[in-house]
Amino acid sequence: MKNKFRLQIFYVSLLIQFCLGGVDDKYSRTFRHKRFTLYTYMKMQGLSELHCVMECSNDHQCGSINHKGDQQLCELNQHREEDHQHTTQLQDEQGWNHFIKDKQKTVNTNDILMPTVFRPRQNHHLVKKFVYHNIWELSFDFKLFEEVPHWVNIVSFQKVGTTYYTQYGNRIPSIWTFGRKMYFFYPDDTNPNQDWNLDLNLQQTYSFKMRQTTHTTNENIKHIAIYVNRERVHYRKFTLNLSVDFVECFLTGILWNFRYTQSPIYPGQRIYVPREEELFKEINNWPPKEWFVSFDYQLTYSAQPNYWLFILMFSGGINQETNNREKNFVRIQRPSNALALNVRTWTSTSGAQLLTHHDLTNSLNTYIKCQMQQQRDPTDGKLYVTFWVDGQLKGTRVLNENHQTFQKVRITSGYSNLPHGVEWIDNLKYGEL
Repeated sequence: MKNKFRLQIFYVSLLIQFCLGGVDDKYSRTFRHKRFTLYTYMKMQGLSELHCVMECSNDHQCGSINHKGDQQLCELNQHREEDHQHTTQLQDEQGWNHFIKDKQKTVNTNDILMPTVFRPRQNHHLVKKFVYHNIWELSFDFKLFEEVPHWVNIVSFQKVGTTYYTQYGNRIPSIWTFGRKMYFFYPDDTNPNQDWNLDLNLQQTYSFKMRQTTHTTNENIKHIAIYVNRERVHYRKFTLNLSVDFVECFLTGILWNFRYTQSPIYPGQRIYVPREEELFKEINNWPPKEWFVSFDYQLTYSAQPNYWLFILMFSGGINQETNNREKNFVRIQRPSNALALNVRTWTSTSGAQLLTHHDLTNSLNTYIKCQMQQQRDPTDGKLYVTFWVDGQLKGTRVLNENHQTFQKVRITSGYSNLPHGVEWIDNLKYGEL
């Protein structure tokens, strides 16, 4: 009985610490033995404190929760920020705890991050339920300790309500082992149970990554890529209209450094420049006043492309004032007529203007460190956009102060007639300064 209790505590602490890594940030204000009932719109029974938080995280209407631990009662409150500023409206009630959602935080509650070793003690351990998105990436480290002559599930994502692997949405994706093989299952246009497999060596550590991106304007056109030890080993493009609202994540295998994200632009990311333009992330309220994007770029193929190769591009965007779609805010590209990096930026008054044209003749098979940033110069007070290579300034422009904000700005990469895997960007980072 004691061991069972310890195991329950282990699972709960694991979920709080890793699976909902943003809970402490998202609910930064907590009040013990307090309750707020002025705008309660939903009451539920049988929910733990953690699951009550999850219900609020998945509901945009929810601004705070009340939870009573001994009776497993959960109450969701509407988001009335002006009322939540005044803690004097909280009621003193023993056993109730009140959590306020912090609107200033932008933590993606659909992300899962587990940096330590996960050792489940039961099959199909439910980690999380959340809203599905067509762009996702999962990665983890794994070691096959022994050869098992039957199917062993490592991780599964499935549409809520599906019960059998022949149903579309049951494996989106799902990863298994059988003997010394690892199988990566995903649905495509011909098979709800498509797979790619790999032979494994016993006692060898592998780093796996599986990513799905979409076409820039058609989310039904999907790209699946699988990486082993940072090298791409599998790629497929297909058209599939798969209707999924909610998805559940199950972990069963022993793994570590597990990450699932619906925003695969994060520090340290590696992207092989694809043959077709792929969408990796959409940004709202862009651009911030000061921002940067940095990456390492390696040119491994000296032939010039037959047409422009877009290494990284910020484009699209809907102007909040005019409702017009703009294009080409940032273009980092290789031109068709030179072995060089051509960098262009939007200047608030015209299209993407040339920022720099950096020669790559002497950079074959060598990483160069690139950084583009928009920042105000404290000496003259002007807003500049600059591009740097290996710490040296290569181009600069003064921006118009007529600041405009755009929605649905797309971060994309693609358009290449070069063989897959010959060019990539590594250690990709994007953020505000």
